[in-house]
Amino acid sequence: MQDTKRERGSAPTAALLSAVADELRRLAAEAETAMVIRFGELFLADATAEFFAERTPATVAALVMSAFRHMQRSAPDRADVAVGAPEQEQEPWSAPVTLIRAHATEAPFIVSTIREYLHEQHLSVERFLHPVLRVVRAGDGSVQSIGPASA
Repeated sequence: MQDTKRERGSAPTAALLSAVADELRRLAAEAETAMVIRFGELFLADATAEFFAERTPATVAALVMSAFRHMQRSAPDRADVAVGAPEQEQEPWSAPVTLIRAHATEAPFIVSTIREYLHEQHLSVERFLHPVLRVVRAGDGSVQSIGPASA
């Protein structure tokens, strides 16, 4: 069995990312597995070494799944922001933190507005993942494909 824990400050290894993908295969419905794994790759693309340092593959996969579900539930024609504590049925970890998830179509200001508000309130941001994605939806709003924004 490969060790998927990492030293603080090191880059994510292929073994760690593969272990996260394995967890996503376990968590996702069969029909959505490929899309969930692609979302995970894009979601984690800019994650820092510190992000991975104290998280297991199962924890990272659960975080990816809950972010994916937020994106699925979000309406394509408005900004959707969710604020709250980690939901224990979705995230197998707890911490005295608040999660903020935002999904917005063509609204680049939303992230800077949220960060500015938090700064004004003297609230620190522990981790910040902000992938910009191209999401193709069907007429009913269901997600059909996900890719990098530049594609």
